[in-house]
Amino acid sequence: MNELAKQISFFICQHRIAFFSIRLSIWDILLVIWLIGILFQLILYWRQYKQIDRIVIQTGKNVSYHSNYMKAFQSIQISYGISQQLPVYEIPMLSSPMLFSIRNPRILLPAENNYSDDDLHFIFRHEMTHFLHHDLLYKFFFQLLFIVYWWNPLKYILKRQVNNLLEINVDSSLTQNFEDAIPYMECLIKIKKQHAVSNKNYFDSCTLSISNIKEGSLEKRFQLLAHPSKQPRRFSGIFRLISIFVFLSSYFVTWEPLPVDNSSTMNEQDFILTEENAYAILNEDGTYDIYLYGEYLETVTSLKYYDSSLPIYTRNNSN
Repeated sequence: MNELAKQISFFICQHRIAFFSIRLSIWDILLVIWLIGILFQLILYWRQYKQIDRIVIQTGKNVSYHSNYMKAFQSIQISYGISQQLPVYEIPMLSSPMLFSIRNPRILLPAENNYSDDDLHFIFRHEMTHFLHHDLLYKFFFQLLFIVYWWNPLKYILKRQVNNLLEINVDSSLTQNFEDAIPYMECLIKIKKQHAVSNKNYFDSCTLSISNIKEGSLEKRFQLLAHPSKQPRRFSGIFRLISIFVFLSSYFVTWEPLPVDNSSTMNEQDFILTEENAYAILNEDGTYDIYLYGEYLETVTSLKYYDSSLPIYTRNNSN
């Protein structure tokens, strides 16, 4: 098994493919593809963010000073003991209330809403809790991680779980008094029904939405609200997920290096085995001892991945 790993590692790291006048290993090509993918994902994320910001500016209406919104927000400021008020915008065809932007945070509401005073109280408490917990910053960190590991299919599972855990954590904070649990759940149901007849949420990567309506997610949130003792500690589940994600990802990008004498000063060009600098000696058991610049390098069972022009000698005679 170890010999197979060495052969795979050698093939990926040392086997060269010519592109015009440049000779690249498969590993070099994979790295280039990885970096291009990261750049592409970053551009997509930035364009999505700017598109949302443009929608807010062009179609949004600042309703921060409407009496019902001011009244609801003032009660939140009193209960949290804060003076800061986030701008509130109504956006046409928005799916559900959400918090947007780390640099200039704003609360976005659907323009077509019929929220009661109690609904607004819970909505603003929910979004302000996200803001005070710096949840958009956490989500941005995870988004960068997903961009770096764009090729890993596990990111879709982790992304969904991160969203769930951020919402569950806020649910827990808002219902520490169990008397708030029932009206809060009624508010979530009302928002979910409105979401069902509205457009899809295109803002997922850049916002935090109160309406996590993936199948089963809302039901899970209700179960945790009904059984507070089962709620996870803040972010403990998230960091377990991220640890597993990075650990598993490392298997895709880590390769066992070939054993090379660290005392040598050979550069990459010197290490490419050719008929000018290397040769193989055939052993009685059918294995080959590989020598580079007259120094023993390793013993292999096959020369399949080596240059076909590599000289082969026996212990007594040359072929």
